Amino acid sequence: MLRSPRFPIVLASLVVLVAAGAARAQSGATLSPDRLSYMVNKDLAGERWTINLDLSTAEPRQLLNATGNVFKPDGSPPVFVLCQIRDDSTGDLADPSSTFRFTCQGADACATTATECAQTGWSVISRDVQIPASFFLPPNGNGSEPLASSAAGAAALVARHGFAAIALARVRALWGGLQRWLADPVEVAGIVPRRAWAGVEASRGATLTYDGYNYLVNKDLGGQRWSISLNLVPVQNDDGTFRNDVVSLTGNVFKPDGSAPSFIHCVPRPDSTGTLDDLGSTFRFTCDGTSACEDTALGCAASAWTLIGDDVQLSASFLLPPGGLPATPQSDPEIVIIGRTSDPPSIISTDFDLTGDPAADASTAASVAGACPTGAGCSVRVGGCDAVLGKVVLTDQDVCGCRLDEVPASCITCGDGATGSCGGGCSFPVGNTGLIARGLCLPFASGADGCACYAIGAGRKLAVQHCGGTVRARCPGQRCCADDPRDGCDADGGVDCPGLCVFAPGGECPGATDCVDASGDYSGTNRVDGTCTGPQGISIPISSSDASTFTIVQSGCSFVARANGDTFATGTISGNRLTATGTPRDFDIRGCSQSGSTQTFGGTLVGDQLELDGTITASGSCEFGDVTCTLDSSVSASR
Repeated sequence: MLRSPRFPIVLASLVVLVAAGAARAQSGATLSPDRLSYMVNKDLAGERWTINLDLSTAEPRQLLNATGNVFKPDGSPPVFVLCQIRDDSTGDLADPSSTFRFTCQGADACATTATECAQTGWSVISRDVQIPASFFLPPNGNGSEPLASSAAGAAALVARHGFAAIALARVRALWGGLQRWLADPVEVAGIVPRRAWAGVEASRGATLTYDGYNYLVNKDLGGQRWSISLNLVPVQNDDGTFRNDVVSLTGNVFKPDGSAPSFIHCVPRPDSTGTLDDLGSTFRFTCDGTSACEDTALGCAASAWTLIGDDVQLSASFLLPPGGLPATPQSDPEIVIIGRTSDPPSIISTDFDLTGDPAADASTAASVAGACPTGAGCSVRVGGCDAVLGKVVLTDQDVCGCRLDEVPASCITCGDGATGSCGGGCSFPVGNTGLIARGLCLPFASGADGCACYAIGAGRKLAVQHCGGTVRARCPGQRCCADDPRDGCDADGGVDCPGLCVFAPGGECPGATDCVDASGDYSGTNRVDGTCTGPQGISIPISSSDASTFTIVQSGCSFVARANGDTFATGTISGNRLTATGTPRDFDIRGCSQSGSTQTFGGTLVGDQLELDGTITASGSCEFGDVTCTLDSSVSASR
């Protein structure tokens, strides 16, 4: 992460739309033809926000993130932003008056490789950025559904929160009630402005978002400024895992005369040969353009876009930082890699020793004369192991080699038998004549301490099974979902991070025989009862029952509970009993500081029925006195 704050974004008045001056480009919004990007070019707090609210699916509508650029009025380099939706966000594109709440991070233009900057180049701007849904919409709104009645709308909003989020929302509302009880009410804290932060100015360029879904670009092309994003979305595979597919290139093109910018939406042509692995390759797109929408979002998506180019060519270098992706490591051609997707691949090496007795084995003896003794025993030096056993085979290229179906991870552990560290490139020797296998350091087993070097064949890419993410994909069979060290996404930060399916020792995830499978989507009811006590013995009772929806993602006998993509509890499972610890939110009230908070839950899962009981305690020290809250929470939900 960047150690010094360098993102001078003014956030104090994010919910106030500032009218653009005559010299500024016209503001507006629209929806892309594929209905996956709500594209915005508007002013907030005196700064120009050129961003996309990205979806992973249009039906059902599933929000992915918000990405783009923030341009500063002083003409200094813009900032790349990535915002992820908080679990307590009540924003709904069907209701322009609702409010989205985001956790936002920022980054300067990347000076090295995209993967390195995704891992280390992002820093938190604010954990609570509030933006009205109207900011993402044209003047006449989304146009998809009529606005719900206030009662139905409230129920729908409640249904999007998990049990802990609901309970803590009641605590937050309670503080608002407490303010009305006091003679001198305090003001709910807003977002603190961030003025010019110290640091070296960023240059215009490109970077990769830390969740791996967007290649963000802010560069000049043909005398115009392009603020665009190459967008990937998670797509479910037949086996339950997912892959990331490039679906579009979207954004704004600014003209040097200050006239209104153009929104663009491009899709790759079938004959495009561009690849992010090769800076010199070229992407070919079919591109449509439009101006700011004056109708509904869906109406403009259907009819406002016009073709601006059937063959728009962009070099991969335009979409990437100076160091590229980087390119996929390649093993020496003499090493044949038999691809696997969930554990280190098999290897065929032409540099091997026979393990039989030449005097007693005619076929082995014949090998000395040049024949290939297929089926004979053989051994190969691999990484830190002098002799990994295998069988002699004749490859499709009529080359005699030793096939190693099981390469022990201990032989190629990164930092030991192989060079490299988790998430980066790696290499290890194969045979005794200087052949080198190259690849990526990735986790090799659930619960394993470290990464193995996954070799990649010459001219190939590494095939892996992706799990988790916003689609919450599960691994097939007894494979387990482990963190992907190649991205900068931190699951502990309460977001849905993509992961990798890894080998599970013995064919089962660790602890699988000691706990039930609690993973899945749950819906039910949550009840909260308790009191908060303030100065002079003021006591405010809390008693409510609400709808609740949440998701449990399990790895082994550990799990995280999430709502709207935000982790609100983590815990373990023993048998069919779940215990969890949550993280209550801070009370955002000026004049108060959080003194302490705890949140615990426990209960059982019988079949698909989950019953939990929990306790939430919180205390705050305020200018007007101390406040303590104790709440009992119970959940009854089914999947």
